[in-house]
Amino acid sequence: MASTVVKHFGLPAAAALAAIFLTTIAFVGERPRPGSEPFKPRGLLSDWPIEEVTSVKISRGSEERLFTRDPGGPWRSSEGEVGAELAAEIETGLRLLHNSASERDLSDDELRGRPLSEFGLETPKLVLTARTSAGAGAIIAFGEVNPLGLTQYVRMDGRPEINMLPSYVAKTWDQAASQR
Repeated sequence: MASTVVKHFGLPAAAALAAIFLTTIAFVGERPRPGSEPFKPRGLLSDWPIEEVTSVKISRGSEERLFTRDPGGPWRSSEGEVGAELAAEIETGLRLLHNSASERDLSDDELRGRPLSEFGLETPKLVLTARTSAGAGAIIAFGEVNPLGLTQYVRMDGRPEINMLPSYVAKTWDQAASQR
């Protein structure tokens, strides 16, 4: 008789309690999942508001291109206002330097005794000089692409480490320097 009562009342009651428990956990119980935290910029220029960058100079070998603007205004070169495609390339490059985290940082200790030429930074392929309206400045040298071709060795003046940024960051600046 006891097993009949358990079958008729106990199992449905246990199922109802389990459903209430699972529903409560679904709506209240929360645990962090990978990638669910809010995005935070971690690029070399993450402390800079992009719209406050007022000048960018791109140097490749003996070639130099200077772009300037008033804060938030249109980009200009020595020939006048630049086209929409080039302006978008400059903005994309700044956004990448603001947002794109280094894949790896080679510390001063790791670099001890290794020449900068090993990373293509003794004579960089591309040098970017940026300034903000507040007077902050940064010089970023882009060296060789790593052997896998996914990252590029980068060094920012005033910092001892060499960063390994995604190679598309330098490609964006290289394209901006090539556009007319």
